Formats: sequence, C-alpha cells, structure tokens
Amino acid sequence: MRFGDESAAQEMGRASPGPEGIAKPLSRSEALLEGLPTDLRGRVRIIESPVLTDSTVRVSYRDGIVLVVGAEATPRHIAYHASTVRVLLRFEGLAGEIRKLIDKVLTHLRVRAGYGTRGFEAELEVQKLTGMRDDLQRLLARADDRLHGGDALDPDLLRAELASVEAQLAEHRTKLGDYADGVGHVEARGIPATRVQTTDLFAEELVDEHAMILWLNVVTPEGKVRKWGDITIPLKDGRPQGGPVLNIDASLYGDSQVTKMEIFAGDVRVSATDYALNQATTFYKRRFGVEPESFEGHLGAENKLNFQREWYRLTSAGMGSDEAAKRAAGAISFGRHRASRGYDEFHVDFLGLPEEVDLGPPYGMREVPTGIRITARKQRGDK
Repeated sequence: MRFGDESAAQEMGRASPGPEGIAKPLSRSEALLEGLPTDLRGRVRIIESPVLTDSTVRVSYRDGIVLVVGAEATPRHIAYHASTVRVLLRFEGLAGEIRKLIDKVLTHLRVRAGYGTRGFEAELEVQKLTGMRDDLQRLLARADDRLHGGDALDPDLLRAELASVEAQLAEHRTKLGDYADGVGHVEARGIPATRVQTTDLFAEELVDEHAMILWLNVVTPEGKVRKWGDITIPLKDGRPQGGPVLNIDASLYGDSQVTKMEIFAGDVRVSATDYALNQATTFYKRRFGVEPESFEGHLGAENKLNFQREWYRLTSAGMGSDEAAKRAAGAISFGRHRASRGYDEFHVDFLGLPEEVDLGPPYGMREVPTGIRITARKQRGDK
C-alpha cells in the first residue's frame, strides 16, 4: 500500500506509534455506540436485530434503554437518537419512578400525554425526526456540492432517506397529544425495501479481448429490469489479469423513489454480496476451470465510510497506516464476506491524495483516504 509517510501521518493528527497505543478492532455494537456521546455509551445496550434488514434504529424503553438496530445502521443513525436516549434516561432509577408517577397522574387528568403514551412517543419522534431532517438536508447540500469528492454518501440515497423521514414526521405529528397507550419504543425507519426472489435475478455476459463482464440484473415486482451490479475479469491474451472485480449496489432507482433491494430464496434472506460472490466464482470457474485466487474491488457507499472511520480510529491510536488499512478492510462488510470464503489476506491501495471527509460522530471532519482499492487473497496453502 502506498500512502504518504510518517510525517504525513503526524499531519493527520495521529499519535506516535507504540504498542501501548494500538487499538483493538471494535465489534459492530461497539462501533455503533460511538455514535452516542461518551456519557451515554455505558447506559444503553445495542441489540442487532435478525429481522430489521435496513438502517432502522428502534429505542425500546419499557425494560431499560435498548437500541435495536438494523443490518445497515451506522453510527450516524445511532447519533440521531442521542436526545431521545437522554429524555428516556430521566425516567430510570428512583427519580425516574417519581417522574413516571407524576406523568401518570397528569395523563389521567388529561393535562398532558405523559410517559408511555402515544403522545409521549410522538413528541420524541417529532423532535428526533426534525433533527434528522435538518442533518440530512445539510449532508445532501454537501454531497451535491462535492459530487466527485471523497465523501461516501450517495446523494440519491440521502434523498430517499430524507423522503422517508419527512413521511414519518407527517405520520407522528398526527399522534401528538394522544393519550392512548404507546408501543414501548421510538424508532426511525430506514429506506423502503423492495423484496425480490433469486428467481427474479439474471445475468448477462459480455466478453471481448480485454475483459469478461457479467451484468447483474433484477426484474422488479413492477416488471421493470434494473441493473444492480457487474463483475469484471480483466484479460490479456485470454488469461485473467487478477481476480474478479465486483461493483454492486443494492439500491434500486425507480421512476419516483429509491428503494433497497432485499434478496430472498423462498423465506430465507440472501446477502446481495454473497449472491454476487457466488456468481463471480461460478463465472470465473466456468471459463478457467479453477476458483479465483483473489477478489478485488473499490470501496463505495457505507463500506467506504466504515473503512475510513475504522482506519482513522486505528491510526489515531498509533497504529501504522498499512496495518490499520488491513485491519479496517477485515472489519467492514466488504472484508467479512470475503474472509468467510477464505479470502482473508488483504492488500489495500490508496489512490490519490487524502481529503477532508465527514466521518460522523464522534470524529467529525477528518483527512482520510478516499480512493480505496482492496484485494482479498487466500492465505498461502489455503488454495
């Protein structure tokens, strides 16, 4: 990997390297908790939901404060709920029990919709969603201004998230002042999903002297054909020049909205990345008789942002840039999917110069790599 030197590292605000300062990789729950201010992190639990497949974050409060998160939730999505968590923590402990009792009386007297009512939850929802709307508008303005910059956030996805938030705001405003029992949680739902079956997916092959390309397509429930990825194998004299390069995006861009594609085989959820890796392996083996020695790819979207956050966290703790890049590659979804297939030796190239990127809480604007290419290989002897 070629990216600067130690003086450049110091300019980026890193501590001096040393064994005592080397950070251990965070679990996903630990990484998500970084979205909360430090004084809140030890007071809530995070549970990764096997059902929520999008960026939904649900704050349950009936039995302690628990954040139930979807598969695509990020620290940014967690950060949106910090004020909600603060309010709900006021109802914990002895002082909290007294507040609940007062609220129960005021609810009974119809003075205000207190703790546990739909109106109470709606007020929290409106406050949180208003903040989310304002932040998404800020991010969208920045993304539009820097369409070709280093930020990983896709303007189309930000617009879809903003539309979802505005719809939820309108829904919850109708429940303000409602004295009926609440549902026991406050949540922000992610981008709407489009559910498809593996039988709705098909591929098209294109081969010339320079490359083999497999286009990944889906027939949507409306009967529209949408491209959601491609797999490229570069060629020279008919031989592969490296492993398959995957470019996938499970976002489906319709005529009026953006949705997230969710693949199912019957009732079983199938990861879009795993499906694409299977297709790439089959495509490669059918042509060359063996499985690929490596997989390559350029990071984008949340994979890119998660890599940047983890790389910055590790280098800030004193880890060298090369080692931090390898650790970050293995920690993100891109690396985990490949490592599960035995491709767990990572080589990272940083392309171009670092840029200032909004990494979200708690890091904010930081100078990090923006052109990131990763090659995942099998360890020697594992082929």
